[in-house]
Amino acid sequence: MSQTKCVIFDCDGVLVDTEKTALKALHECLQELNIHVCYDEMYQLGKGANLNILLETICGNHGVPLPEGFIAHFRKHLNNSLAKGVEPIDGVKELVMSLQLPFAVASNGPQDKMKQTLGLSGLWSYFEGNIFSAYDINAWKPEPDLYLYAAKTLGFSADEALVVEDSVYGVIAAKKAGMEVIGLALDDDGEELLEKGAKVFHSMRDIHQYFEKADFCRG
Repeated sequence: MSQTKCVIFDCDGVLVDTEKTALKALHECLQELNIHVCYDEMYQLGKGANLNILLETICGNHGVPLPEGFIAHFRKHLNNSLAKGVEPIDGVKELVMSLQLPFAVASNGPQDKMKQTLGLSGLWSYFEGNIFSAYDINAWKPEPDLYLYAAKTLGFSADEALVVEDSVYGVIAAKKAGMEVIGLALDDDGEELLEKGAKVFHSMRDIHQYFEKADFCRG
């Protein structure tokens, strides 16, 4: 913690409460193809995963080719679902408002999705100009490239960056990058995140308190 000079947040499930909405929308679109995947199983497969890889895995397991235009159809369905409302993760707005270190968001999702979700949740203004997408560099978590790119663009080395993640893929990416990782486990015991090397917390408010003790936040 003593070397930390910037904080990089994942987006879905860390800043905005969208991951379950996205997977529910995908679940509904897959059912249209007569691909019936248990939602809980898909949640475990899909949390933090690259969409293309997730779809290849699911379609391959069911012997169904992915139709042309499916991803565009899914994105439209997801946009309609998200437009009904996106909430920030409880406590995150207070945290970013008090942070006195530079911070950014780095997500496997595309820029337009982050603009939508961060905008609808009231977080866009805090991150505008420091928003990094795997689609920008064609490299997705669990590879470390996105986090390395974000830290470098902010002007910091890997060992000066602290990552906040909620997925195993994201924790692996940050650890590969040589960064310290905080794991946010809102819905489970966080054992998988812990096993991959994250320091686990169960609420954003607990992370806020941790940051205050480390003097990352204004009093």
